[in-house]
Amino acid sequence: MVLKRRDLGDFNIPFDIRHRSIIDAFPFHTNTGTVLDVGTGNAPVARELKDMGWDVDALDLEPCDSWECDEGINFIESDFLTCESLKDEYSVVMCSEVLEHLPNYKEFYKKMLSLAKHRVVITVPFEFSFMEFGPPPKGHCNFWSWQSFEVVDQY
Repeated sequence: MVLKRRDLGDFNIPFDIRHRSIIDAFPFHTNTGTVLDVGTGNAPVARELKDMGWDVDALDLEPCDSWECDEGINFIESDFLTCESLKDEYSVVMCSEVLEHLPNYKEFYKKMLSLAKHRVVITVPFEFSFMEFGPPPKGHCNFWSWQSFEVVDQY
């Protein structure tokens, strides 16, 4: 279900219900805080947050061509764990569909917690969503269920 489509020339990015659920996890008493979107990709959530008034840093290992289309978002091409151009603190640190790709997700998670003043927002695919369709997607090295994600929260 597509809720919105951004006109970015050749880089039309659908904004879907999954993205809306990420934004619903944000504190809404103010839309003037800072956000770090780790593993931003084409940055659909970062763009929406910017439009809502958030000050957004969007980080990914590789830049996307669509990054050129946005002013007002600080795009950072870097490894999150070694990046030196981050602020000392963000109101919210988020990553969507990232942790399942990282063998060192515990270190990644700890760094997210250390930078977040108010909230960390994480989405990961549910492990059983892959069972129906055969082998998991390439690059996935972690699989999350309710129980396994509770273990992450202990770090």
